[in-house]
Amino acid sequence: MSNYKSQLKRIVEDLKNTDIAIRSNAIHVLIELSEVEDDLQLNLLTLEWLAKEAAYQYPKPIKEWDEPSYHLINFITHFQLPELIECLIKYYPEYSQAAKEEVFRYITSFEGEEHEIAILDLIEQDIQNNQVVLPLDVLYDNPAIMIKLLDKHTQLFEVEKYKTTFYRLLSFCLDKGYLDRFKPKYIAPLLLVDYQKQIEEILPYQNDYNIKFVYASWKDNYLQQRMIMSIYLSLMEYYFYEEMTPFIKEAMSFPDPFIRTSAIITALQRNIEVPKELLLDCATNLESTEYFYWEILRIRKEHLFPIKEYKQEYFAKSHLFQYIVHEHEFVPEKIELIKPLDIENSYNQPIRYYLASVSYDDQVIPAWVGAYALEEEDDSVHMWEGTYLEDGQFSDKSIEEHIQLFMHKRENEKEEDASTVYYEGTPKLSKWYYVWYVLLAYRGYQAFSTMDPVYITLTTLFAALIVSYHVYKNKLLKKKIEIVGNVVRYTEKDAHSQILLEDIKKITIQKSNMKTRLLDRRSKVVAIYNKQNKVALEFPLECVAYDEFAFVVDQLTDHLKEQPHIQQQ
Repeated sequence: MSNYKSQLKRIVEDLKNTDIAIRSNAIHVLIELSEVEDDLQLNLLTLEWLAKEAAYQYPKPIKEWDEPSYHLINFITHFQLPELIECLIKYYPEYSQAAKEEVFRYITSFEGEEHEIAILDLIEQDIQNNQVVLPLDVLYDNPAIMIKLLDKHTQLFEVEKYKTTFYRLLSFCLDKGYLDRFKPKYIAPLLLVDYQKQIEEILPYQNDYNIKFVYASWKDNYLQQRMIMSIYLSLMEYYFYEEMTPFIKEAMSFPDPFIRTSAIITALQRNIEVPKELLLDCATNLESTEYFYWEILRIRKEHLFPIKEYKQEYFAKSHLFQYIVHEHEFVPEKIELIKPLDIENSYNQPIRYYLASVSYDDQVIPAWVGAYALEEEDDSVHMWEGTYLEDGQFSDKSIEEHIQLFMHKRENEKEEDASTVYYEGTPKLSKWYYVWYVLLAYRGYQAFSTMDPVYITLTTLFAALIVSYHVYKNKLLKKKIEIVGNVVRYTEKDAHSQILLEDIKKITIQKSNMKTRLLDRRSKVVAIYNKQNKVALEFPLECVAYDEFAFVVDQLTDHLKEQPHIQQQ
């Protein structure tokens, strides 16, 4: 540990250097060090020292990544120690904004009302200093914090700096059912005033609306304006009164299909007439098809979606368009679906990809979009992301050659995935265990100095117990649990047993057998049951960091129709 601490001291010193190249190297070394966290053991004092150093006033950032405060906090948060929270709160005011967001993520990773209160206290503190940090991803995962924040600081709806964030939080809570109309007498008139202001911002763009402008010259400003408009229109669904009707009807006529979609959904919810041609336009527009369908599903009016057959082809084109403009930052002139390809994934689930061509700047680029799930229905919008553009031109290969290349790529990925280690756990013997040997040596010295037969007998029994426990622990150290590809594998000495992830029905924590509990009364085992509800694997709880193990299994099985039930620790 001392070696790691001296290395961390050098890193912190370099992070304070005015030379950006030295800071860059220190950040790189720190990231590399965080990647060996399983072998890295740092005590609470060292982590608290790092938390303090993260509050240092580092040289002004030159590049986006040049954030020493953030990188130190990010490193610290790899260690799950609730005792560390108090120290992070102490130095929180001096952290950079990105570092503060990491502190939020860390605190909310622990369960308990005291941690919710800690987050709300930090927000309260930031409000007083007029520098509120509100990471949406953290708040979305913690509805109780969102609701208390909205309730306690409603006045921030009127503060320009926080207005949009608070409207987004409110919209999220209402859509998810966390709230049922929040303070309508206050929100409704304020919403209408803010919407009218936003129209003044967005109208000039509507007169010259062009999809190429949206994702190019207008991109930095317009997409934000569009998002705000969509949120306001969505909120009118919950805070509707008659004065809003003309504004909703006006928005349905906007050229922007996203804004039009938001207006149509609110109109449908409030029994405002929507022309069929508008429904069809939103359903077939490259920009809005997916968004429109998901919104139709949310309000449970799927029957109003005007495309009744081959919906998936429209979803695929829309998804590929969004993928290209956001990931490759160009606007395709034309997207054509060339051929569907129905195959199975590694879990033997039926899926579909589409071979597509993308026309842009005198090029025709091959692309694949998918994989669409076919288990429930043949025309589904549900998919696992695997969309990508191929290198070269579409005309470089025949359709069959494109398919052969795709299948070859999938085979390589399948082989790579089959050998990918997603989790590996082995028991660890605490260094404090050896203190018992020091105590045993002391007792032995006393026993044989006095030659008291009773004392010698008790010391001998004490020694037998320690040695037996050590033998038991050494046997544990030879055991290993791994998740490799789609297999959970347990190794004990040279014997292996395993189960496929898709064959798992449930994972539970149980008391171990009586023989094991004689040596360790707290000993527990993890039992993995197969679909026949029989134990397929059983291994000591000490073999895994259970929360991490359970998280990995959950992530790797969340696409299965029957996801295993995983007991919480």
